Amino acid sequence: MGIIEATFYIGGAVCMAKLRLKQILAERNMPMERFSRHADISSNTILQMCNNPGYDPKLSMLNKVAQTLEIPVAELLEPEEWEKKKA
Repeated sequence: MGIIEATFYIGGAVCMAKLRLKQILAERNMPMERFSRHADISSNTILQMCNNPGYDPKLSMLNKVAQTLEIPVAELLEPEEWEKKKA
C-alpha cells in the first residue's frame, strides 16, 4: 500500500527500492498537503513521490523529506534487490 519503486545507483551497484513516503504519512495520519507545507516542498513533488512509480527523487530531496519526518533516509526506502551495475 502506498509504496512506489525507485532505482538508485550507489557505489557501482543498482539498488531497487520502494519509496515508503505515502505509507509513512498514512501511519502518522498526516495528509500530503500538510506535509508539503511543513517540509516546504511543493505539493506536486510530494504527490509524485507518493503516487508516481516512475518518479526518481534526488538524494537531496530524500534528505529533506527524512529530516522533516525526523527519520533516517533508510526508513524511506524498502530495498528489493542489489545487483552490480553493468559497464
